[in-house]
Amino acid sequence: MIDINKQVSHWSRGANEDFIVAKELIERGRIRHGLFFAHLAIEKILKSHVCRHTNDLAPPVHNLGRLAEKTG
Repeated sequence: MIDINKQVSHWSRGANEDFIVAKELIERGRIRHGLFFAHLAIEKILKSHVCRHTNDLAPPVHNLGRLAEKTG
């Protein structure tokens, strides 16, 4: 059985970590790398939302639009 709360927590923690790194990189002028980590943070928070909304695992995709569609 899938522990959805554990999945939500996993994706949320990862998103928070990546967002912190994104901010640090952007503040240091590493815009391209910062934006990459910002994308990862958004992807992970969407996966967290998908898990909570569907009560299932998030799909193994990186397309932000597709992840957002999964939540209706």
